[in-house]
Amino acid sequence: MSMVLLAILFTVGAFGQESKLWRENNPSVWGSWKDGWQVALFSEKQGFYTDERVEIRIDGRNGSSRSLKVKVGKYPWEKAHFEVRRLGDQQPLRPKPSPPMGGGSVKSIDPGKTVTFGVLNLLELYDLPPGTYTITATCGFEHQNRLENPKLEDAKVTSNPITISIIRR
Repeated sequence: MSMVLLAILFTVGAFGQESKLWRENNPSVWGSWKDGWQVALFSEKQGFYTDERVEIRIDGRNGSSRSLKVKVGKYPWEKAHFEVRRLGDQQPLRPKPSPPMGGGSVKSIDPGKTVTFGVLNLLELYDLPPGTYTITATCGFEHQNRLENPKLEDAKVTSNPITISIIRR
């Protein structure tokens, strides 16, 4: 009897805990390194109904050997240029008219650390009828060698691609 009770307590303790929200997890897939930076794009799931928010999160990671500065806008869509393509289409979708922009701050990101630019609802930027889409984000970051060469332009770093499907209920 005591072994059964011990097994039940272990199961409840190990599996009965609340899981973290997907937004609180660290990305498991990142884009390629470029000029000291890496970008991750991810979402809670791959399938969304037409009446649901299509939330994605965008993070940056400093892979250089020194602290780098990055602007973190008030709105997460300010940091990236998104490319959204419907499966089978050659051309990316055109975004809706610009949402609000402005505000934010400049942060110093230590080597090996990440910065979250926020979670955004992709439907605020694009009309997404039912279908399957691939999405990437390209972000501008301080170039890792800017101290040695102040004329270097910002590094343009592209995220990993993600694929989502919009499904009619």
